[in-house]
Amino acid sequence: MPFCPSKNFIFTHITKTAGSSFNKVFTTTFGAHDYLLTGHVNHEINYFVGFKNYQDLEHLTVQQQSKILGPKRFNDCFKFTFVRNPWDRLVSNYFWKQNDPWANKKVKEYVNTHSFEQYILEGIAPLAVPMHQWVTDSNKKVVVDFVGRYENLHDDFSKVCQKINIKTPELPQVYKTNHKPYKDYYSQATIDKVASVYKDDIEIFGYDY
Repeated sequence: MPFCPSKNFIFTHITKTAGSSFNKVFTTTFGAHDYLLTGHVNHEINYFVGFKNYQDLEHLTVQQQSKILGPKRFNDCFKFTFVRNPWDRLVSNYFWKQNDPWANKKVKEYVNTHSFEQYILEGIAPLAVPMHQWVTDSNKKVVVDFVGRYENLHDDFSKVCQKINIKTPELPQVYKTNHKPYKDYYSQATIDKVASVYKDDIEIFGYDY
């Protein structure tokens, strides 16, 4: 999982929030043995803690992280995440799924043959998991120490780097999707559907359309 023992931090990687760019930077900076993202260590953790459905542990929730590290070590770590406007995130997710090499075949076929409006309204292809589910406890309280925003990506990433005491590197673009500004894709029906599905994200992280 995105955990660095030497710097004592955990990055909770919520999908479609530029997390792959952070992981690339941290893997380069710390090396694979100090930034535990993929590989044999994670597969062994997978086995011993019972997360059999994970091929690596890149997208664990905070509750799963605590189970792996133990509550004391988890609480001692600096924990951060990044979030994104839910309406914007859904557009990015839709276009990403069209070419996602790891996507379910039926999902990939669906998003390549159906409009964004159908994707949102029909409920056939799964939407992105709500962001708060990664970083809140059972009472929906955010338990990470810092929540950065995709909309303020570079400044907030610099704050993280200051906290873990490294020079702020240039962020590469990883898995970039090409699309128009997100508002170009929405109708009132899809605006309302996203507002309903991601109601908690919108309230907890303070987003609006």
